[in-house]
Amino acid sequence: METLRATFNSRDGLEQAVKALREQGAVDIRIEADTDLLQQNSVAAMSVLSDIFGDVASPLTMEVVVESSRYRQAEDTIVKYGGQR
Repeated sequence: METLRATFNSRDGLEQAVKALREQGAVDIRIEADTDLLQQNSVAAMSVLSDIFGDVASPLTMEVVVESSRYRQAEDTIVKYGGQR
């Protein structure tokens, strides 16, 4: 298993990459948000979730786990949809 991390400035690009990676058989995909806000309170957590699913004010980080044989394909997919490693 291999892990890739990438940042996206576009929510749409992130969503497209996630969809494509799932179709390619990604083992695990995680989206990271500002954990400090998540720890403060539930109102802040809702704000973070709104940022994730609304307009992206700051880059979102995606971590994807793929089988070693699919690593290069996953890299290409991330770049295709605007992700930066």
